[in-house]
Amino acid sequence: MINHKPASLKPKSKIVVGTRGSALAQWQTNHVIAALERLVPNLQIETRIIKTSGDQDQTRSLAELGGLGVFTKEIENALLAHEIDLAVHSLKDLPTETTEGLTLAAISARADPRDCIVSRHRVGLMQLPRGARVGTASARRSAQVLALRPDVQIVPLRGNVDTRLRKAQTDAYDAIVIAAAGALRLGRASEITEYLPLDTFLPDPGQGALALEIRADAVELASLVSQLDHAPTRAAVMAERACLRALGGGCRMPIGAHAEMCDGELHLRALIASDDGTRITRGDMRGDRTRAEELGTELAQRLSRGAVGTKPVAPLRGRKFLITRAREQAAGLADKIRARGGEPIEFPTIDFAPLDDFAALDAALARLREFDWVIFTSANGVRAVADRLHALGQSPTGLASAKVAAIGPATAHALGELGVRVDFVPTKFLGEQIAVELPIERGQRALLLRADIASAALARGLEARRVAVTDVDAYRTIAPKNPMNELPRVDAVTFTSSSTVRNLVALVNGARDNLTNAAVFCIGPVTAQTARALGLRVDAVADEHTVDGLVRAMVEFYGMQPDADERGN
Repeated sequence: MINHKPASLKPKSKIVVGTRGSALAQWQTNHVIAALERLVPNLQIETRIIKTSGDQDQTRSLAELGGLGVFTKEIENALLAHEIDLAVHSLKDLPTETTEGLTLAAISARADPRDCIVSRHRVGLMQLPRGARVGTASARRSAQVLALRPDVQIVPLRGNVDTRLRKAQTDAYDAIVIAAAGALRLGRASEITEYLPLDTFLPDPGQGALALEIRADAVELASLVSQLDHAPTRAAVMAERACLRALGGGCRMPIGAHAEMCDGELHLRALIASDDGTRITRGDMRGDRTRAEELGTELAQRLSRGAVGTKPVAPLRGRKFLITRAREQAAGLADKIRARGGEPIEFPTIDFAPLDDFAALDAALARLREFDWVIFTSANGVRAVADRLHALGQSPTGLASAKVAAIGPATAHALGELGVRVDFVPTKFLGEQIAVELPIERGQRALLLRADIASAALARGLEARRVAVTDVDAYRTIAPKNPMNELPRVDAVTFTSSSTVRNLVALVNGARDNLTNAAVFCIGPVTAQTARALGLRVDAVADEHTVDGLVRAMVEFYGMQPDADERGN
């Protein structure tokens, strides 16, 4: 956020904020109003609901209605007519050309920009049944879905986020694709079954960011609202929107773009696709963020020179992959490997057990109302706590006395199955990321429920923010009682935690040489550090620290090498 001195509006001044009537629009508007009130505590603010053409017509596609602007035009008209003073928009809904007489006074810090899958089958895109019905009204989403799953059927989907999430659980759809930011802002992270990675599925330009629009001559108001501007987000979305503008796109064209700051530079990725996803052109560029719009325009020019043909492939074909995670958790990873042509071999090196002594856990659960946040770092922790609450005659809904954080989508899903609302999921699924991003205030109290051997990094990070942390073991991590006696010959080994690494090395003992020629893939940097410390060569580490991220790391690694049959195997 840009640092300015607080603006001095006259005491009688009142700001009228215009917005749409959906639950998400109301959340976004209230979020902005709260930020303004922190700047000027006695500020008078009135909200006015404005129905847009996109809200009024729920039958025709957005492209038929006119593309970009169908959710903003009426609100901008109210601004120009002095009926409202400030408009709060989802930036991705705004046309790339600013309306004459108006200006974007601020673009707030971006939420999660990714798209996500919500499926009643509780699976990701690649695990959906053949011929699955996938709901979306976006040409961009349709094209990218079809590029990955040409067998699926795209089914039109309109409505606000609440409506679309409700439709996702009906027989009309096997899955829907929506913006993750909307589900997260409405506290419905537990319904997300997969976050679609930016390296394979690009969002709308501006997705996840809020635009605060005012009249260009409202100098005093601009002084106040501009304090909510987030410079890195503004640079990123200006590059994305410039790329979209140069390509002449909107809702009628399958165009995706995303930019972010990396190593001091703005990194922009974009794509343009055919409607059926059979042809996709991708490109990326890096540059100074002060040249954001030039960067977007230049990348658009590169993309417009032609399309690249795509075809379905089996990137893991002919290779055997050792799965070391617990037996009850291995199925999901095994399915993803099979879907890409690989052969999964389960070799569990880890198991879970109840605590020997429940005293500390029971004491913490008895004091749930004393905590501002309860934090779970694994689905196993959720299940262990639920089992203990049941043994104590308590309901998991008692967790609702505090806000609840989950380290990732699997943990959020486990909480959702218990009827517990998830209030926070970090942008990267690491304990350290929770410590940085959790919206907790200095002096507040957090209860951390985790495995007995989990890293202390999360607790230390929160304590550094002067948060009072109660760190409690919820379950034990142990080696399996009856491991396989012989390590099978494989092309690669997958590790999903430091425990899986340590236990495999201990289990194989003299057969450790069998790992010498196998590629090693790790779910995250902590796991990779453990593997290297034990003398293993790590070939790839997942950028997104989930099973899906792990599989993508494997696919990218083998994408640079010949298939097994080409190697003569």
